[in-house]
Amino acid sequence: MSWPRNRIYGISLEDADRDLVVMMSHEPNYRWKAFCVDVLKVISELKCDEAFTFGAMMAEVPHTRPTRLTGIGSERERLDALEVLPSNYEGPTGVIGVLHEYFNQNNLSSTSLWATIPHYVSQRPQPAAMNELLNTFGCLIGVDLDTSDLASQAAEWVDHVNEAIAEDDSALEYVTELEMRYDSGDFAENYELSDEEFPSADALADEVEKFLRDQPPE
Repeated sequence: MSWPRNRIYGISLEDADRDLVVMMSHEPNYRWKAFCVDVLKVISELKCDEAFTFGAMMAEVPHTRPTRLTGIGSERERLDALEVLPSNYEGPTGVIGVLHEYFNQNNLSSTSLWATIPHYVSQRPQPAAMNELLNTFGCLIGVDLDTSDLASQAAEWVDHVNEAIAEDDSALEYVTELEMRYDSGDFAENYELSDEEFPSADALADEVEKFLRDQPPE
């Protein structure tokens, strides 16, 4: 039997006046309150002065455009300066939402960043989303993170997806429609999937996923 484990790493940054504590965790299925209390204990014992969480959500966004971020934070003006869109979500929450409520109750400065990823290419990893999250995080903490490898992977990823849909007219039409909406700013108010399903969306997702799975390992 192999139980899931939460791992915590300490990272020293060169030429920076702060260190990082990185927690990689499985979302618990229950006892969320106990989990949040344990996270706060770790933060207190390690004397962390700010907490960040990262995530991704599927949305009607094109893979050919820069990844947009939404987020919430104790200091909203910092996110506004980096053009991180405010989240207007209301509804059921995951453990991240509960965790940030605990941060707020304990007067801990915190930020939650979410990358919007194309719902028709949900296969991991998502280098473009990872690149944008890390670059924005670096700006928020005043550290220049080297994400050049991720940027290269993101460019290759776009090329792969382009190749996957190149010979499908309906797929190209669908992506073109998303690009037009993205460029016009329609996504600024609502990133979530709409109730109206595009006819080719599911088929496009299946085709792209199959194409990416069939690529030979590098």
